[in-house]
Amino acid sequence: MKAIAAAGLVLGYALRHRPALAAATLRFYWFRLADVALPLGLALGLTALTGMFRNSRLFPIVLLVPLGLLGWSMFEKMEARRGMPPRADGADVLAYRDWLDICRVAREATPRDARFLTPRHSQTFHWYAERAEVVNWKNIPQDAESIVEWAARIYDVYATDGRGEVPFCEQGTEAVLHLADFYDAGFVITLADPPLELRRLAVNRTYALYAIPNTPHARRKAPSPPRRGGVKSSGRPASASSIARR
Repeated sequence: MKAIAAAGLVLGYALRHRPALAAATLRFYWFRLADVALPLGLALGLTALTGMFRNSRLFPIVLLVPLGLLGWSMFEKMEARRGMPPRADGADVLAYRDWLDICRVAREATPRDARFLTPRHSQTFHWYAERAEVVNWKNIPQDAESIVEWAARIYDVYATDGRGEVPFCEQGTEAVLHLADFYDAGFVITLADPPLELRRLAVNRTYALYAIPNTPHARRKAPSPPRRGGVKSSGRPASASSIARR
């Protein structure tokens, strides 16, 4: 087990300048065996240890001491994170509460089969809102064909510039309508400011929820996006950032 994990570590370091080859080799999850084998080995070891002392006066101590240490460790970790958002939601408690609030509105005010455009950093929308997304950065599929589709959607939906990601609210209403029409999305969640020229269902200090008009947005003839990240999506909408800046 250690040898397999070490092999993954060596491959990751040796191929750090060749990301395509690294992705092809590390997709076999060299490190994940330890996730199963370590707890399994610990459980079997403790079982064997308690079996050795089962008829001994030390049996209660042998049983209770490891369980007590484990329980104390878990308690300390839980106390340290009390009141903090899940790691998937980042460390900003204020934004986390606003995120919960906007997801609650999405769950209560939209149909169960609604589809959303959501911010790139959102990894827990489907937990709290129980609604579908056009694409989610965290939920990468596992088969090759779906990964290509997922990557194309990531590049199409999340526009970037020299400073990083461009939120939907800064891409502009026309760009958002273009994406929503192409991907059949009925709602969009983005930062509260600047506002989009769409019907706003809810807003708080951080986020806003908008409804996309039922009438299909008039599509313009858009060229295929340039080849980005090794993915070329034919017939998809033009880069949202480029539409917003026309």
